[in-house]
Amino acid sequence: MSSCSWITGTDEEEYRIRVDSITAPASVRAVDTLRLVLHGVVGPDGCYRFDRIDERRLTNGVELAVWGIHETGSGLECLHVVVMLNEPYEVVPPLPDPFTVFVRQPDGSRLERSIAVERALPGRHRQESEVIGIGPGHAMVHRWVVPQWVSR
Repeated sequence: MSSCSWITGTDEEEYRIRVDSITAPASVRAVDTLRLVLHGVVGPDGCYRFDRIDERRLTNGVELAVWGIHETGSGLECLHVVVMLNEPYEVVPPLPDPFTVFVRQPDGSRLERSIAVERALPGRHRQESEVIGIGPGHAMVHRWVVPQWVSR
């Protein structure tokens, strides 16, 4: 997509920004907002800028697409500085466990980051287990963790 400004004689072209990494907590409570930071390079000079993040909720998480604007035109002067992406983003509950963030890249691939979602049991404490193997008859073998209080 592109547009032109009759006043300045510049063109604007929309493009998808490549995200290099996602900063996120290892876990989040099911009732809390998940706070992320998306990192990457917006463009090689000041004629590139961040525009927006499109979100599509999935049953197991969220898919994001990060968009930028590239301004071009005759006589246009651009700052000679690499423009970095360090964009905060919030995802509101409900959050399934695990919650996966997928970022659609310009080449069609996806960057993924999974976050554990803590569920509180009645009595304001939680009990966790992890699968440590498969037992006879394909039954899962669990190791139970001592219940811990969940802070509110």
